[in-house]
Amino acid sequence: YLNNLAVSLEDRFRQRGVPSDLDERIELHRAALLQGIPVPTAHEIERLELRLERDAVLVERNHIAPTSK
Repeated sequence: YLNNLAVSLEDRFRQRGVPSDLDERIELHRAALLQGIPVPTAHEIERLELRLERDAVLVERNHIAPTSK
């Protein structure tokens, strides 16, 4: 449940570009980890972090919608 909601927040961020969606997504993944819910592998997390960093830079510098997956 928490992971699904987190993924939905990433999708919403990609559509609207609201940075707080990313913050909430991170908190949901942390909560899932604390509850012992399976989360993506380290490699998947690394790829996700790189995408999120790239998207945050695009939003901050250019005020444009993030790129798709």
